[in-house]
Amino acid sequence: MIIVATTVGTTGDIAPLCELGVELIKRGHTFKILAQEKFRPLIEEKGIIYCHLSGDANHAMKWLVTDVKTGLEFGTAVFKLKKENPNFMEECEKAVSKDLIELQKRVYRVIQKLNIKAIIQADEIPHMNTNRIHFIGNIPYEAIFPYVRGVVHHGGCTTVGLALYYGKPSLAIPLAMDQHFYGKQIHKLKAGPACLYIRKKLCTEKEIEASILDLMSGKYDEGAKMVQEKMHKENGIEKAIQALEEYGEKYEYKV
Repeated sequence: MIIVATTVGTTGDIAPLCELGVELIKRGHTFKILAQEKFRPLIEEKGIIYCHLSGDANHAMKWLVTDVKTGLEFGTAVFKLKKENPNFMEECEKAVSKDLIELQKRVYRVIQKLNIKAIIQADEIPHMNTNRIHFIGNIPYEAIFPYVRGVVHHGGCTTVGLALYYGKPSLAIPLAMDQHFYGKQIHKLKAGPACLYIRKKLCTEKEIEASILDLMSGKYDEGAKMVQEKMHKENGIEKAIQALEEYGEKYEYKV
């Protein structure tokens, strides 16, 4: 089959298509991804054919993600909470909206108040390293999630999936689109607290603190581990390929 996949979103939307494409190519299919120029390196480094989609990915996300005109996404906060070495990592994409800049600062202030040892990735917070807080650049989630205690994020499908894949409870602070859905599913699976939805009004520092403490309580660990066990028994890419090939056969595409 010749398959052209497309999405308008963030790296979290492109990355799963790349993994699917790698396996489809191994099975003899032609796989291409139609995306904006920003994502060309990510696509081509996987050996997948890149097709150009006009437009600015950052500009598109300003209108797709939230009513308050953010740039890309609020981001992800990750923290490691071992008894002997508590550790918190916060990662935030560049925020254009004043409201979302304030949200980043509120989360940061809560981290300081709780005295959590933190690794932070954010553009709008002054980068002042201390013995408790250290700022960094980009980190592949696969490289850090196995070692963290939990995840705080915006509710993107890839971040949610990776957190659960590694058995980590998480808290979603969604902005729009499917993020609120994924945030609710996390809580439904007993893998994290109820999400903090900020579309109409920013969550307060008191609410953020309560949710982080709830996440840190340990009561969601078992739920996250149960989902992890189920995910490790599945082969999601294989099932996706089977579905595509069955569809191709049904409609007489050459498989």
